[in-house]
Amino acid sequence: MRKWASTLLLCLPLAAHAAVLPDIGRGVQALEAGRLDQAEKNLLPLAQRGFVDAQQYLARLYKQVGTEATRDEAIRWYEQSVSKYPLDADPLGRLRFEATRDPQHLLGVEQMLLQQREFGNPDALKRLVRLYRDFPGLADDDKIGDVLGAALATDDPDNIAAVIDWYRKNDGVRENFVQLIQLCARHYRRVDDCLPDLALNARMGRNPERVTELVDQALARYPSERVDAGLLYDMASRLLTNNVPQPPMQADAIELLEAASSRHLPALARLGEILTDRPDLIEDANPIEMLEQAHAAGSADAALTLGRAYMNGTLVEIDPSRAEQYLSEASETLPAGKFSLARFYMRGFAGDDEYVRAAPLLLEAARAGYQRADLDLARFYAENRVVQANPAYAFAFARIAQRNEVSGVAEFLNQLQPRLTDDMVAKGNSVAEKEFEARRYRNEPMLGLALNQESGATASESTLKDGETQ
Repeated sequence: MRKWASTLLLCLPLAAHAAVLPDIGRGVQALEAGRLDQAEKNLLPLAQRGFVDAQQYLARLYKQVGTEATRDEAIRWYEQSVSKYPLDADPLGRLRFEATRDPQHLLGVEQMLLQQREFGNPDALKRLVRLYRDFPGLADDDKIGDVLGAALATDDPDNIAAVIDWYRKNDGVRENFVQLIQLCARHYRRVDDCLPDLALNARMGRNPERVTELVDQALARYPSERVDAGLLYDMASRLLTNNVPQPPMQADAIELLEAASSRHLPALARLGEILTDRPDLIEDANPIEMLEQAHAAGSADAALTLGRAYMNGTLVEIDPSRAEQYLSEASETLPAGKFSLARFYMRGFAGDDEYVRAAPLLLEAARAGYQRADLDLARFYAENRVVQANPAYAFAFARIAQRNEVSGVAEFLNQLQPRLTDDMVAKGNSVAEKEFEARRYRNEPMLGLALNQESGATASESTLKDGETQ
């Protein structure tokens, strides 16, 4: 993905674009199609001139890019648009929380939405449901139940979709998953977002005929206001995910991705990723060209796949320089990018001097939820290669990987065990527990707020100093 922080049009003279006058309609269309460069060129000049609609769409664009620099720009433009669009306080508060980790920003969003609901704003209720979906610690079960019930009682498709999405996010509890499927089976003709859930349920039930029927329904309704390229992409993702024991259904997923790829950047990047491993799925496919196209349009996922391809020699010659370039770009926003860049350094492509760069990358990836990174961290600390081995830390991260059921950790622990003393095991257990608690505070910010209010203490932010590698 391009380096937005250094190439924002804020740094360019407007005269450079005088040949084509900016147009908000063209900017919005480019934004929806994922052509972020074109969207920025049209929206930024208008936002700078004070057009509030352009400011709002520009904030959405920078929020979508997702880097720290563009997050700050998104906050800046939402601060401008919120006077006309009060509900912009929702993404604004979320971004401020992301920047500061201060839960008070989320409480401010909640109070604003409750107030807007009292004022009769029709969009406030579904946004409140989404807030509780993303930050369940904001409300207890009774409060959430009341809000979900109120949303269903409106019989409004958007509110029903928000409730269904709450159950989707919380489907790890069996009762919630059953409720999700029941609601989707009842409402899928009005709530097209249910099609991916029903497709996953059919896949889990080993019912390929039902999957094909649902895919056909989605393609028949595409493109439309309710069935867009994003929905096709989501549906394909459910058919490909490795989070269920049933095998992926690549043929159906490819059909969906191919239909969506001309309008949806992530679909194009995912299509290129699949075809990199299985170019035979589409005759005369050129997955590297697809990925280059997606990368040129700003896709971090495409940069990740290209980086891995040039690192491993998949469909291209091994090229360490290009691999590092692509993986570095991907690492700016993707935990998987940090993980793959760390592996690049651990495999010695950049020389021994760069080997130590792997540890902080793996730690960041693990703390961002990329669970495989913990096992690679354990391996990093177990090796006595460029840095001195630290068996206690190796054991600590292996313990975390074991808790998360990462594949291969049992074999690693068996190999590490003969090198461990009782003191190393005790230290490793202590480090693992503290690191695990630190991650809980990151993932459940309201838990930290509640404990701080009770004790006046500040939750531990990390177990290791981020630069600690030995």
